[in-house]
Amino acid sequence: MMKSTRREEKLTRCSVRECKILKTISTLVLVLAAGSSAFAGISIGINGNIGSGIGSVRTGEYEETYGGTDSNLNMTGGFSLAAQFAFGSGANSFIIRPEAGMLFNNGVGNGFHFTYEDQTLGTANDSDCSISVTTVELPVLFGMETTLNGCKLDYYIGPYLSIPVAGTVTTDSGTSQLKRGVPVFGATAGITGNLKAGPGAFVFDMRYLFDFAATKMEVADTDDTVSLYARRNIIVSAGYKLNF
Repeated sequence: MMKSTRREEKLTRCSVRECKILKTISTLVLVLAAGSSAFAGISIGINGNIGSGIGSVRTGEYEETYGGTDSNLNMTGGFSLAAQFAFGSGANSFIIRPEAGMLFNNGVGNGFHFTYEDQTLGTANDSDCSISVTTVELPVLFGMETTLNGCKLDYYIGPYLSIPVAGTVTTDSGTSQLKRGVPVFGATAGITGNLKAGPGAFVFDMRYLFDFAATKMEVADTDDTVSLYARRNIIVSAGYKLNF
């Protein structure tokens, strides 16, 4: 009971800290948007996402916990909503783009191995394992928008908060549900192409995700907290945005 209480207190402290940092970032975005005398416009859009499966999930903590490597990164899918604020005039503008979205099937597939000594996933021996996690993604992006041959290109970088909300771990002995994930900070960089169409534009985006720490969740059957993966992968998306 005391072990469970300490774990809950630790998760609560992490959640409060992440919320404070996210609130600070949001406040900065609002101040910059409200205080700029060169506000050029706002656009709101929706994207559908797919993960390329190109990347790695290896970290020091990951290898220490499981003693193995993996090359079978999951293909992910999802969606996101974005509001982009542009500042400046002429061919180049400074942009701020807060987003909110979801990614499904984060993790690794069969071929991921963990050792006999690791009992946190309920294994009795070496085993193949697949991990699938759904996350809420909250990035705040900063960059430049430039016009090239009639097409607008956005170059950006920024932090994000990834919140695991549900998941499964499948081993030789069966499937376990995952719950109560610890939010993870990361950084992303990428490029967006905007092709004007009607009142808005079709958008094509490619970005690289770099988690600063391994995603951790509780196994529902045992209440043990396990380190699952740390993303180092590419996400490609397409969608449409309206310009105001």
